[in-house]
Amino acid sequence: MERSDPKANRADWPTAHRSAKYRIMKTLYATILALSIIFAGLAAEAHETSTELSTEPLIATRQWKVGLGPASADQLNVNRSGILYTLGVAWGVQENVDLDLVVRTATFEKVGESGAHFSELLFGTTYYLSGRFLSAVPNAAFLSFAVGRAWAAVSTSGPGLVSDDQVNGWSARLGLGCKFFRSQTVNLGLELNHSKLLAETFRSKNSPGLTSLALALYY
Repeated sequence: MERSDPKANRADWPTAHRSAKYRIMKTLYATILALSIIFAGLAAEAHETSTELSTEPLIATRQWKVGLGPASADQLNVNRSGILYTLGVAWGVQENVDLDLVVRTATFEKVGESGAHFSELLFGTTYYLSGRFLSAVPNAAFLSFAVGRAWAAVSTSGPGLVSDDQVNGWSARLGLGCKFFRSQTVNLGLELNHSKLLAETFRSKNSPGLTSLALALYY
């Protein structure tokens, strides 16, 4: 039986080792090249998408808002309901999110008797609970929140704006309601709000509040 020459086998080891190393390096380089091409393609696609988004800014809608409704005062020394007047502007920044700037004034007066006033300038946001289904559900319930400045006054000596006790300061408002015909350019809204003045009146040391139910027109 013939035996292989160990010296001959040892002489072939460097060649075989170099061949195996070459195949491994070749596979590694091919893998790196393939991954580089894939990552380059993904980066180019991401950049193109980012460019498209940056060159197509969201266009906000704008609507004027006017409203009217009954109001009830808290800690303003009046036992009757008043009238709330609302004027503002709303921007639709998302399908289910609005931003608004609103002036609200409530008066509590009766001829020959004392009266009270509650006014506020607020910046807030409205979140529509069914905004994602706008095309199918044009009537959307909403929640709202706003902050701003408010002024309240009470006249115990007679009607009018003569104030015997007053306060001005920061105010916060929470609300809920429903907006009808959102898919149209002219909408109606019914909203229940409660505002609280975060300051005390000068004499009685009360923090007045205002609860209102208003019918609003958006156009």
